[in-house]
Amino acid sequence: MENLGAVLGVGIVGLLILGLIALAIYVLPSIIAFLREHPYAFPICAINILLGWSIIGYVAALVWAVWPLHRRYDRYNGRFLNGPF
Repeated sequence: MENLGAVLGVGIVGLLILGLIALAIYVLPSIIAFLREHPYAFPICAINILLGWSIIGYVAALVWAVWPLHRRYDRYNGRFLNGPF
């Protein structure tokens, strides 16, 4: 049996890079949620990791992560606040 890297025309480093790219795409909804400081970042991450293998779970987590947040501007501190209150 031939080496998978040789069959694909890439070495072990190429397979490692492809694996890291695939992993980054898989957890993209979680990355977006945490970077946006989404108030439900942990549930989004859980859905992404547990149900992301299915197309429906991945799309649900991605849509929830990029859905517009209702932020309130605190004019006294000069920053946006998460949450409804």
